[in-house]
Amino acid sequence: MRTAAVVTILVLLAIILALPPAFASDPTDKVIGIQASGPAIAGSLAYQWGLDVWTDNGHEITARATARDITRLRAAGYTVKVYFNSLTDYSAYLKAMEGPLTQGGDFSNYHNLAAANQMMADLAAAHPTICARYGIGTTAQGRTIYALKISDNVATTEDESRIMFLGCHHAREWISVEVPLYLADYILGNYGTDPEVTKWVDNMEIWIVPVCNPDGYNYSWTTDRYWRKNRHVNGGGTYGVDINRNYGYQWGLNSGSSGSKSSETYRGTAAFSEPETQAIRDLSTGKNFITAITYHSYGDDCLYPWGYTLANAPDHDLMDWLGQNMITLMNAVHGQDYYAAPGGAGLYLTSGDYTDWAYGVNQTFAYTVELRWSRNAPESVDGFVLPAQYIIPTCEESLAGMRFLMNWNLESFVKPPANFINPGWNWISFPLAPPSADPASIFGAANVVNKLYWWDPVGKTIELYPNDFTTIAPKIGYTLFSQDAT
Repeated sequence: MRTAAVVTILVLLAIILALPPAFASDPTDKVIGIQASGPAIAGSLAYQWGLDVWTDNGHEITARATARDITRLRAAGYTVKVYFNSLTDYSAYLKAMEGPLTQGGDFSNYHNLAAANQMMADLAAAHPTICARYGIGTTAQGRTIYALKISDNVATTEDESRIMFLGCHHAREWISVEVPLYLADYILGNYGTDPEVTKWVDNMEIWIVPVCNPDGYNYSWTTDRYWRKNRHVNGGGTYGVDINRNYGYQWGLNSGSSGSKSSETYRGTAAFSEPETQAIRDLSTGKNFITAITYHSYGDDCLYPWGYTLANAPDHDLMDWLGQNMITLMNAVHGQDYYAAPGGAGLYLTSGDYTDWAYGVNQTFAYTVELRWSRNAPESVDGFVLPAQYIIPTCEESLAGMRFLMNWNLESFVKPPANFINPGWNWISFPLAPPSADPASIFGAANVVNKLYWWDPVGKTIELYPNDFTTIAPKIGYTLFSQDAT
């Protein structure tokens, strides 16, 4: 009888230790470092173990965990270091580093939701001919999701290159709000005096959504600083959908999201079930954004598709080339160590995220930029609550990458002379990354004269007869961007 009771207790204990945590905000949660690294392990800890994984710094995975999680991890053979015994201790440590927050209209401190919305309204009012603020959706709690459009004829939809910048898919990532606001302020403040900025505004549509998740962001200010998801009522005492697992491309994979309503990566009941992702989808529809950046924190990463698989995307070489150029410029500003990689291979698998959807459905070259941490806290634990003195440096280095992508975005949109447009032919663009040889040297100058194709040496653009489309690619040896000319 005693033996049976012991066996029963051991079985129950094993079941308890095997269960994923019912994740909820709890001030007794601990900040830990797990002595492991790599996308497979980070993904397993996030999706199978149900941990709130924060970042992988190359030798250690930082996470938020309960005492039960730590017991399970150690029982599985992981070496775990506890950096803070509670979120209360962690918050006190960060507060001592940062000092008191203020809700201001500059970038010396963070903007809460009301201040961010007001700043967008003020920017549009101060620059009415080139900036407008639009409501693009309404959250479950009735808050408006706002977007800024910046263009020289802001009230008109023009046949121009388009680019988009997004912030705050995840509520606790406050620095991801500041960077898009800073970019908007920089562009509007320098229009008419900086030739480069003026060229962007006069020839592009620039769309900026600083807060994609207003309900969650507001909740992170008023109630729970570490809240990640939106505030969808899931039932059973659980709240929130991870809106960056709710987009409609490869949605629902257990390898890159969770079906558990209590999980930090809960994907929702269906693709685009959430008003926040519906708003970004509807804004994107028909606009043909060439490139986009969605800002997150934290990790010093520049991630591009694919996120849902370890396989390379069709445009891997071009997206990597763009990413490497961006991070080189970003790292040069303040000596950070950003790196570029596909999302699935560089961090861990994600399914239903924005960048995969933007690229997979709309052919937008989309990037997730995981912003910096201070590097002063032990093992990168201060990324979500980045001290306010790092706001401007983070924005400055982000601006360097943004400038490169803006110029590429503009150069990649080449409109040929009207007399060269041939319906049904294909346009191929090589912006800022010229092919290995001038097509005229491959096919002969006579073909240029006879207009079998048209070569623009400035825009690096070729117009091809359909039958030549597949033959040029291997001879030029570069990833192609194409569309039918009409």
